Order: sequence, then structure tokens, then C-alpha cells
Amino acid sequence: MALYGVNPVHRALDAKRRTVRRLYVLTGRPSAALVGLGRQAETVGISVYEGSAEELEALCGSPAHQGAVLACSPLPTATEAEALALPVSQRPVLLVLDQIEDPQNFGAIVRNGAAFGAAGAVIQTRHTAPLSPATSKASAGELETFPIFEVVNISRFLDACKERGWWVAGTVVSGGQPLASFRRDSPTVLVLGNEGRGMRPLVERHCDFRLTIPTQPGISLNVASASAIALYHLLGGGAAVPDKPAPEGDGA
Repeated sequence: MALYGVNPVHRALDAKRRTVRRLYVLTGRPSAALVGLGRQAETVGISVYEGSAEELEALCGSPAHQGAVLACSPLPTATEAEALALPVSQRPVLLVLDQIEDPQNFGAIVRNGAAFGAAGAVIQTRHTAPLSPATSKASAGELETFPIFEVVNISRFLDACKERGWWVAGTVVSGGQPLASFRRDSPTVLVLGNEGRGMRPLVERHCDFRLTIPTQPGISLNVASASAIALYHLLGGGAAVPDKPAPEGDGA
């Protein structure tokens, strides 16, 4: 695999979650950022090679390499058991991505999750955007350090979360409880649905709450933008207060 971009390469070298093999940087007069990457690569014991912009693009398949390409292994994921073992005493927020298929959206959601302090993101083994170099680039490198948990079945995972005291809240375009009125005092799973279809009906039935971000008529937010607003409310806007509302809908 060829990871590319200054931030993704820097974060990958720092995180040491991937097996790294060699670093390629733009030949000529490198920027301070590329010089720093070269020093970082030497610190972890890998060789640094120089190449033209065209050669780097050929290595990674993208012109957006910013002069840095890292030959490395795929990014490993954590397990369902590890997600269920997350400590809940600080009332964390855990993202569940229900068939988010676009790498740009996936990367942006990961970046938002990291920015607001989410505990990680859960993905299903099928029908999800890959943990690709493009996804890492879209996350500004946050994918390299943000916890990603992989599960076989999201519905069963949500049931297991609820048994352990988590609330499950899913975002819907319309018909849900206004996000601004939602207050939480428990660890919360935030489910984000597919870009076009939203949450699958079976997944939605496992939600204790359905949350809607009000917008002007006929205008909806994409899932990455919705994730930023929801995470700010849940983690950055002081929403964790002790008054627990009664769950709405038919969630268990």
C-alpha cells in the first residue's frame, strides 16, 4: 500500500500501527515538512528515497501526494470485543457508521470524531469505504490514530452495547427528535447512515433515539457535515447533563 500526503505519512510514522517499509519524498529542494518526514523516517529505521512529482504520483495513484509517499502495510482494525470493552465511566460517544461508502465522507467523519473526542468508529466488514490512502488523506491523517473497530453485524453489536448501558441514537433527515433538545447522561452510540439511503431499517429499529438536525425546507446536510454538528452537540457543546429523557419510538 502507498500512503500519501504529509499529514497521513507523519501520523502513520508516529502511530506505528502500520508496518512501514520506505519513504519517498519529492526530489529537489524539499519543504521543511518533507525534511521533517525524512528525519522521522530515519528515526524509525526506514530508508528515504527521492523521486519526481510524476514518479510519486505513479507510486500512489494520486496527484495529491504533497511530495510524500509511504510504502506500508494496510491499517489494522480493532475487534468488536475491544469496542465493547471501552470504559464507560466518562460517558463517551462512539460512532457507528452504517454503510458509509464514500472515502471522502468516511475520512471527514473520522476527522470530526477525532476533533471532538469520540471514542472511535465502528464499521461493518462489508459495504463500507475501505481504510484506504484516500480515506486517510480525507481525514487529514487522523485515520492513522483514531480507533476503528470492525464488526460483522451492526444490529447485534448495538444490542450488545445496550446490554452494557449505552444509549443508541441514530441520525435521520426528518421526523426525529430535534438534536438541540437531546440531553444525555449515559455513554452514547451515535449511528450515522449511508449517504443516500440513511440508516437501514433494521439498524434504525435498534435506536433508542432518532435525532434530526433541522434545516431549511428542501435542504439536507451530507453525513459528514451532520456528524460534525451532532458531535459538537454531544461532546463539545456541554450537552451531557443529568436529566435523562424517556426514550422515544420503539427502541428497546
